[in-house]
Amino acid sequence: MKFDIYFAIGDSMSIDFYPAQDAEASGITVREDIGAAALFHHNESDMFPEFSGMDLASFFPKIHYKNIAEDGNTCGGVINRLAAMDLSTSPEVCALITLTVGGNDLLSAYRASVEKEKGVLQEEILRIQTEYDHVVFLAKSLFNNYRLILSTVFDPTDGTGIMPMSTPIYNGRLPIEFLDQFNDHIRAHSNDPTVSVADVHKHFLGHGAECNSADEFWYWKASPIEPSYKGASEIRRVWLESVKSLGSDK
Repeated sequence: MKFDIYFAIGDSMSIDFYPAQDAEASGITVREDIGAAALFHHNESDMFPEFSGMDLASFFPKIHYKNIAEDGNTCGGVINRLAAMDLSTSPEVCALITLTVGGNDLLSAYRASVEKEKGVLQEEILRIQTEYDHVVFLAKSLFNNYRLILSTVFDPTDGTGIMPMSTPIYNGRLPIEFLDQFNDHIRAHSNDPTVSVADVHKHFLGHGAECNSADEFWYWKASPIEPSYKGASEIRRVWLESVKSLGSDK
């Protein structure tokens, strides 16, 4: 399947800022756009030689790249942005879309319900899942021809519920069971032939709180809810695998 445009939608899993900050703090001089979406589109071969020639710009030399992901984005924020968009593209244009959203919704729901009963949080998670489904609907409505890659939400606690670095905001055990529930909801979309699920959550397990090697830690140390430059590359790795699984025209 030949793609004419790559469209990145979502939150900080798709942006350049945190990976670039991590690279700078590590003393690496490199271009600023080294987030997952940018690397997926055009690799940085000096940093990641194993991915030379393994990017969308190499597979589809004329592909256009547009990234509307924003730091802190939630399902509601993405809904508002997509609902207002008019891309006015040709009906023949074929788009590859990646979506990373939901993590900020879950964290916000947790912070808002710390003093409330667990059932209240469960209701909020169900609401978030409904909003996520609407995001998917809107993303699929942008183009006549498309393939959509949905990304599960990574877990820096590696299933423990405890952040790798203590913070004033997340200084207790997070209810990881709700993250698992949300990710299962995302995975259920794989029944749609136009959708591929990139299981970032599964791929990242063991590279957060339970990681025993700094070289294998894939989160930004200053705020481990964000990807490091290595983490951005690993998100890109899972997306590349998803491209291989995409089917023929819908």
